[in-house]
Amino acid sequence: MTTSTNHHHLPEDILIDVLLHLPAKCLTRFTCTCKSWYALIKGNHTFILNHQHLNPGYNLLLYEVQPYDLDNRRLTFISNTDTTLDPNLHHAIQDYKVELSAHCNGILCLYQSVSGKGILWNPAIRETRVLPLFPHDYTKKREWYCLRLGYDKKLNDYKVLVFSMLDCTRDPWCTEVKQILEADLDKRLDIYSMRSDSWRRFKGNVPFYPWGPTIKCMDGVVYWFSATGKSTHNILLSFYIGVEVFEEIAIPDSIIDPLANSELGKYNDHVALLYSEYMVDLYGMRFEIWVLLSKSCWNKVLTFGPFTHLNLFPLAFSEHDDKVILNSCTNDEPYTECLRIYDPQSQQFNDPGIHGYGFQGIPYKESLVSVKRVPQDFSEVINIANLFN
Repeated sequence: MTTSTNHHHLPEDILIDVLLHLPAKCLTRFTCTCKSWYALIKGNHTFILNHQHLNPGYNLLLYEVQPYDLDNRRLTFISNTDTTLDPNLHHAIQDYKVELSAHCNGILCLYQSVSGKGILWNPAIRETRVLPLFPHDYTKKREWYCLRLGYDKKLNDYKVLVFSMLDCTRDPWCTEVKQILEADLDKRLDIYSMRSDSWRRFKGNVPFYPWGPTIKCMDGVVYWFSATGKSTHNILLSFYIGVEVFEEIAIPDSIIDPLANSELGKYNDHVALLYSEYMVDLYGMRFEIWVLLSKSCWNKVLTFGPFTHLNLFPLAFSEHDDKVILNSCTNDEPYTECLRIYDPQSQQFNDPGIHGYGFQGIPYKESLVSVKRVPQDFSEVINIANLFN
């Protein structure tokens, strides 16, 4: 521990502890204070990891998707006490048709289908990185893209995964979706490494195409429900970012159609599945939480409902306090949705007053992880809107 003879200065270990509990935006401003603070906040890997663990930041990132009106897409950052709409992110999505494809450790992966540009963005510290162009045959011969983001802890490297399949509408011999799903030749995985700043093709076999929007990265493993030519409902596929290995995980037999009725997340530090089932005899939706204890070994830890007065669907886990985020739909005209936060312990609902359409919920923590290419120029501020000009 380093101390100073000046009584106005704090010991170094106490100072670091204070900094670890400050928001990322404040720490970014402090990098201009002196070289040692810059090196600590921007370049100390241990400090960056500890800050993300100790500083919860926002609890939920709410992505509002309007499939038939892209101009109304927006992101809302929700904390315990208020709701905040980031004007810069809203501007980018509204004016440039940017889609939120993935997230990991406070980094968002954005994609613009018109230009084929992929972007890594850390909104907390306002840093961006435009990815190199995808492999050349993507825009001409392939579609059904699926971009995901994961973290390799051993190499301290972030990797973007791009799954694709052959465009059946342009290839005359492949006219049915089932043919695509059953043909191993058509599935492809390309991997981008942030450390090497380059793409490479995955040489192994891609067993099944990731099907549906429910794809999560937790503790260095990407999970998603997968579709095959024989069964589309009973497989959870995992991909280990560090060793780049696929693994199949069986889903409990009692869970029917997880693509439509389930969400993946983390609950009590376990990979968890939030499943909803409509109880016909009770005219209400019942929910179950299953946690993954080991490969294909699930344990149902909680059941709540049915709720007969609310039309509810699973949205996300609030990983900070183990609450459950649900989407409440109304049958009134015009059709609207509103957010509901359910506490299984108190069995109470909280209404944050957020209304919209087509919500996706993403647990979010602020992060100091830099996505800028080296050498870094701290004085440079990139406006995400300029990336699409």
